[in-house]
Amino acid sequence: MNNCNHVGCLEVAKIKGFCVRHYKRFNATGSSEGGGATHGTTTERFWRYVSKSESCWLWTGTKDKDGYGMLSGKKPDGKRTQLRPHRISYELHISEIPCGLFVLHKCNNPACVNPEHLYSGTHNENMKDRIDAGHYSVGEKHPNAKITESIAREILENKQPAKFMAEKFGISQSQIKNIRRGEQWKHLQIGENK
Repeated sequence: MNNCNHVGCLEVAKIKGFCVRHYKRFNATGSSEGGGATHGTTTERFWRYVSKSESCWLWTGTKDKDGYGMLSGKKPDGKRTQLRPHRISYELHISEIPCGLFVLHKCNNPACVNPEHLYSGTHNENMKDRIDAGHYSVGEKHPNAKITESIAREILENKQPAKFMAEKFGISQSQIKNIRRGEQWKHLQIGENK
């Protein structure tokens, strides 16, 4: 077994050549000494992972399962969190993100941080963009769909009692109510409430 790479430490190396204590220091500060070099500001760390091209500026750092970039950071209270590089880029190049709005991609590339490809929008606009780009299975394409889009539209337009509509289409009354409240098949209402 190898000892920790930190000078003078006799603990067993567990992670990347360090004992757990010195690895945590190294991971947090960039040095196993603890008071050593920091990883830099959020802006400096952002630019380390940006690869510019003529069109998209691609995030080369960590990404989530949907391809959106992630950068570890801290909240004002000091707790660790995951920052979104496309949001950082928007704030660096355009302006502060208006309260309650999302940062959307014109290019439909979740790894892109090019400010020319970013704009702010509402939750409904974000969902519509995801649906239009084919990044979100909705309606008949959803693997759990029990009815067609035409039936869902009829349920929305027809105000007959839920019991009658449920019997007519072979689904539950609660599903009829969920469709009418916009909890299911909500993309139909998003598309209509542009």
